[in-house]
Amino acid sequence: MRLQVIDPDLRFECTGCARCCRQPFRVIIDPQRAAALDRVDWGAEFPSLAGRQLYKKVRQGRGTVLELAKVEGSACVFLDVDGRCIIHKKLGFAAKPQMCQQFPYIAAPGGDADYVSANYGCKAIQEQRGPRVSDQAEEVRLTVPLTPGCVNGTREVLLTPEKAVPRPAARALLDLAAGFLDPSDGGSIVQRLAGALATLEKAAQIEPLRLLEAIHQGELATEPDAERCRPFDRPARAPMPSRFLFAATLFPELREVREATEGLRAVMERHANDVLEVEFDSAVVLLDLNRPEDYEAAKATYFSGPEASLRSP
Repeated sequence: MRLQVIDPDLRFECTGCARCCRQPFRVIIDPQRAAALDRVDWGAEFPSLAGRQLYKKVRQGRGTVLELAKVEGSACVFLDVDGRCIIHKKLGFAAKPQMCQQFPYIAAPGGDADYVSANYGCKAIQEQRGPRVSDQAEEVRLTVPLTPGCVNGTREVLLTPEKAVPRPAARALLDLAAGFLDPSDGGSIVQRLAGALATLEKAAQIEPLRLLEAIHQGELATEPDAERCRPFDRPARAPMPSRFLFAATLFPELREVREATEGLRAVMERHANDVLEVEFDSAVVLLDLNRPEDYEAAKATYFSGPEASLRSP
């Protein structure tokens, strides 16, 4: 029997804001639930659905799936005027697509358990409203299905495409890397991620059977390692100081990008005749304004005077 491990710090209580029903992401519905929708005369009770296409077949990977239709931009076709789900009203909770039933919970399968966290696109999750999710474990168990398979604590885990490590070492390594992401330790997100990457890089150089011992002895990721992994202090100093803007018409292709098929390189090669290169004599186009201090530094460097005119450093 598989276990279900819930993030102990997670809190959630639905506020009924319906923001999740207005998001642009795909809502996939299985064929059985789609067939149940087809058996209902929706327009007789809900005029907004009269003559509407309720779902459509779309490509996903090498196959196709069924996706609920959208109206008014990104709103779900089944979102009623009162902000409630029409499927839920008419057919009940169990008739809704699986991803709607379990939102905002996300399950990440591990070798020994399913680890439940949440989608931070949900405002209630962002604000950590409500009781602890760990206290709602029974409800989570009913709405978030376990992945197939039994607990296996001995199987190896791929650290790199060429190297596998014992599962206990992999768990310890993930815990160590995750420790760098603790915001209470200070530093920017980029700096903390750099430390985590340095840890994983050094782990890849250690004999797999010795990795757990190395972690316990504190042999991984020193400050110089993390410093070497950190980004360039100014974009213009990067080896490839450039940015790419993709037309919205390419979004379907971008969703299918995979490293196994050369990633973005393949997309750009297919549209080589459509690429427009624009040169700038200022690094302002390369700025990453991820933090308030980044924005203030950019203003001081590139903008001055009452008209805030652009100038080169």
